[in-house]
Amino acid sequence: MRRKKSKTSRPAFRVTFSPRSGVHLEGTILWMDGFSAQGMAFLSHAHSRVPSQASQIVTTKQTAVLAGLTGPGLLVSPFDRPFSVGKLDLELLSSGHIPGAASLLVRWGGTELLYAGSVNTEPGLMPTEPCQTRRAEALILGCRYGHPRFAFPRPEQAIDRLMSIVKSQLLQGRTPVLLLNEPLGKAQGLAALFHQENIETWAHRKICDGAARLRDLGLPVGHPRRLTNQKAQDIQGVVLWLVASRDARTLKQVPKAMFVLVSGLAADPTVIAQMGVADSVVLSDHADFAGLVSYVERVRARHVFLLPGKPHPLAATLRKQGLRVTILHPTQLALF
Repeated sequence: MRRKKSKTSRPAFRVTFSPRSGVHLEGTILWMDGFSAQGMAFLSHAHSRVPSQASQIVTTKQTAVLAGLTGPGLLVSPFDRPFSVGKLDLELLSSGHIPGAASLLVRWGGTELLYAGSVNTEPGLMPTEPCQTRRAEALILGCRYGHPRFAFPRPEQAIDRLMSIVKSQLLQGRTPVLLLNEPLGKAQGLAALFHQENIETWAHRKICDGAARLRDLGLPVGHPRRLTNQKAQDIQGVVLWLVASRDARTLKQVPKAMFVLVSGLAADPTVIAQMGVADSVVLSDHADFAGLVSYVERVRARHVFLLPGKPHPLAATLRKQGLRVTILHPTQLALF
């Protein structure tokens, strides 16, 4: 059903966006997910780069632990507990992405804006709070998988397929090397599953570091062991590695390595062809295309702003539903 556009709405605030500074609410000290943000910075999850110049960082306790944040400028808040900073009323909501990941509801001047960086509407491998939404007039949404080709299977189906691949390759004397996009979240969830199956697990240094921090939060992470040049030739079991480090010398010493991409990107045949992996499993801690559409419908925003990703097909779909949609670029844009 198409929604009627309001004829009485008027601009209440403006935002700017840049890849380094993130999203900035003009006229306030608030920045969202920006590396060079100044003033007060909201950090939505531990995958984001920690603001280096902010005088105050707003996040959850879990994200603070996972990102290694401490100090007097740190303001941690639980979910569902509104608080005020100057003229802004803020509330953190679970985004369902990874442990501690949050979206931010901003109330200012009679207008409600929901900043949702990375959301996941399905249960993830790591125990996380279910994805929450609130009604808001404006929504800023991350859309890494904002194309219809990204239709993900149920997580349990993907895990069953991955386990079948891993066990089959181990029986053939091969070493499955699972390539992941991020070092935190899905990697440790897989390590916990392999531990339950008594499969020895080796991992990239960053994945092992992430496991230690998640363990400090009381979460199951298995027992991944750090893979080094000295140990690579003698390992047995499965390897958890990062896509960005695929060319590392350590991997070249792993005997009979068989590479498997484990990512939402595995739903894109062009990515599989470019990476040249032996197999792939579509498994992500981000929402797929249908999940993004569903999330927008639950928020009921009149104006949707899409962060960089693959937003154009998603924008077209939302516009057909009668929504006003803006794809964010490094320029100043008006909100209500």
